[in-house]
Amino acid sequence: MGIATELYTVRSARVRHVHDYWNELRGARFAPTRAEIDPADLRDLLPSILMVDIEPEPFRVRYRLVGTQVAEVSGFDFTGRYLDELGFVSLEGEFQRTYQRVWREQVPVYTRPLWPFDSELQTRYDLGVFPLSDDGRTVTRALAIEGYEEIEKKPSIQQRNFDWQRRRTIL
Repeated sequence: MGIATELYTVRSARVRHVHDYWNELRGARFAPTRAEIDPADLRDLLPSILMVDIEPEPFRVRYRLVGTQVAEVSGFDFTGRYLDELGFVSLEGEFQRTYQRVWREQVPVYTRPLWPFDSELQTRYDLGVFPLSDDGRTVTRALAIEGYEEIEKKPSIQQRNFDWQRRRTIL
């Protein structure tokens, strides 16, 4: 799929839900502020949510918050770390381009990264990244969600990653 700005490319109901929430908050502006995001409104989705700071010069993405399900699927909690420090070698460029497009175009961006669970098992999921603005002129942060519905339907992934399966049943 690549990187898209059209909502029709998204399969995940969770990503669509965050889009609707974000869109309602922003009104006629290009983006809401971080202060307008109420975690209670997204309670059921918090395990799949990421909040990032965007630093424009040089362009860097810092993960301010990483949901528990994202951390578990990724294999570690990268809260407080920069994207370029993470070592997602095959995905770093795709994630970087996604965040750059959100920053540059001031629009939500969607992609379907191929996530390698291990050397034999890879799968895709929906990622939605939504701009936030502290000053009303530039993108200073972003709200993101990883929609794992397709992963959750694959028993082979659940069997290989028992901790994630167990957490999924708790959520």
